[in-house]
Amino acid sequence: MLINGFRGMGMAVKEITTKIYTCDGCEKEVNEGELTMAVKCPVKFMTEQTEGRPTTPYIQYATFDLCERCLDRALVFSGTGAQGYNNYRFRK
Repeated sequence: MLINGFRGMGMAVKEITTKIYTCDGCEKEVNEGELTMAVKCPVKFMTEQTEGRPTTPYIQYATFDLCERCLDRALVFSGTGAQGYNNYRFRK
């Protein structure tokens, strides 16, 4: 019997998929559970996006998959409050 190019007695072909998760901050491989959700962070650009020439600085948001360590480093502000009455401070 010939099945998918293999000659044998009903030999089954199994496909194994390996997923590798990488933190966008430190670029280290981590387990799936070690990545936080996708986080949008402001990024200050000093160059234009088409040709990379210097330009007036501007802020654009980018989405990152970060491990806990890098997430802690990426968050600059902390906040407290409720129902729209919030206070924001630079994290220490």
